[in-house]
Amino acid sequence: MAADFRNEVFLACKILQKKDTAKKITSLIDDLSKSSKFTENETEQNNTHGDFAYLAKQSNNEFYSYLFIDDNIDKIELPQFLRAEHLASDERNLIESGHQTLVRFIELCLADIKQHSDVLATALNPYFLLKPIKINANATSILSDDELLPVVSAFKNGRVYKTLIDSNLAWVLSKLDINTVGTLITTAEREVNRSLGDDITHDLKEFTLKLAMTTKFSSISDVMLAYSILLIALRESLKMSCHLFFNAICGIDLLVLNNDNIINIEESISTTVCKFYKVLVQEISINTFDDDMVRVLLIDCDPSNEEHIHEFGMIIAETISFSRETGKTTKYSFVTIDKEMIHIYPLTEAIMRIGLPDEQITKC
Repeated sequence: MAADFRNEVFLACKILQKKDTAKKITSLIDDLSKSSKFTENETEQNNTHGDFAYLAKQSNNEFYSYLFIDDNIDKIELPQFLRAEHLASDERNLIESGHQTLVRFIELCLADIKQHSDVLATALNPYFLLKPIKINANATSILSDDELLPVVSAFKNGRVYKTLIDSNLAWVLSKLDINTVGTLITTAEREVNRSLGDDITHDLKEFTLKLAMTTKFSSISDVMLAYSILLIALRESLKMSCHLFFNAICGIDLLVLNNDNIINIEESISTTVCKFYKVLVQEISINTFDDDMVRVLLIDCDPSNEEHIHEFGMIIAETISFSRETGKTTKYSFVTIDKEMIHIYPLTEAIMRIGLPDEQITKC
């Protein structure tokens, strides 16, 4: 039986947590995230970098965010109440090592696809729409290629991956430039993101109805949408994996919703796009720098004597509330992810059931 990609990602996270470099990065990010202390007469700065970590977290792009801020700190116009200073060279080296771990993982996952098409490999890279950053040529991954091999092999054994690499998408994209591909994916991604819940957009609803009623694609627009959805699914699985690696390097534990902290499961809905939950929980203690939005969680609970829920999910929204009766509570909205780390697996399964068209159709 082929290895489970999701499981291999978590195993790689456990290896990362034990690395000395990762522990140093944990300490650095923790220091960068500490707030200033205020006295009656003056402000005592505990953090020599000021609001550096706060600024980096706003874009929520793992270590890239820290390196981008460091590269552009002199070009950013900050409000008067914010300040930031460059990383020291040893600090920069640590952050680059963390980033290079994610970059190397992505490179290995997409190496075979890159041989078919640079454009396709670029489009699948979670960082391809971001501005370039400077990386020292000597920056190395915390994990060796041998340590990354099991998770990379599991990724390549995924059904969505195999469907894309066996398709003629490389030929299709060879007719387009990367900016056009970026626009194509961004447009489809907007539709998908608006449908991660109980309300599906009109266009995507029409598309899923066609998938349910046909055995083959008959229009170029539907073909391109199918390609885009599979691209989004695979890129998001890489993005979630990178985020889990980032969390592991930074010493952030997986968020777990269970019988001890769940107040109420307000919604549990399965659609043609995803499986969606909305869960109200009591206050959960998290790390001081674990305040970004795109997180993977585990819900492991028993809503009744007859039902047990054990699902991994990708958070799409969270709302924090305060009241006298319940204290601090958080409402998490999330979609479940399958063993391939795909969050829209009902949709990708429907596309793969029909199968991507042959070259003759896409040449029309």
